[in-house]
Amino acid sequence: MAATLKNFSSQLKTFFSELSIERKLAFFLVVMAVAVAIYFTAVYVTTPNYGVLYSNLNPTSASSIITKLHSYGIPYKLADRGKTLLIPKGSVYKIRIKLASIGLPHQEGVGFSIFNHVPIGMTDFIQHVDYQRALQGELERTINQINYCFT
Repeated sequence: MAATLKNFSSQLKTFFSELSIERKLAFFLVVMAVAVAIYFTAVYVTTPNYGVLYSNLNPTSASSIITKLHSYGIPYKLADRGKTLLIPKGSVYKIRIKLASIGLPHQEGVGFSIFNHVPIGMTDFIQHVDYQRALQGELERTINQINYCFT
């Protein structure tokens, strides 16, 4: 075995010494390109694919969810200015169910703050729809506050 390795080593030295400078440079560049390709392939394969856990989160809900993800030891990424939360794709549904069982995310309804920015030319129909949305949002907030008082 040692003789075979020594023989291979001497053949490799002879092969490499007979190459011209251009071929040595090309050989070196090919070896480097293969090494870089192997490195980036390994990084790509080991990096988890992320899927959307929740989107359009308010900052309070995002903070609560991130705290829970830390306690579960789950990596996450934020996107869309912190409104979208990404976690590894394989655990999206399991974590959604787990978070829902503890009441997360806390999404509040719109409420009467919807009338803070009234567009010019709003029709009566749109005003009535927004009024209904505001009532529903305020009702949702009230029910949530009652639930928190009794828990």
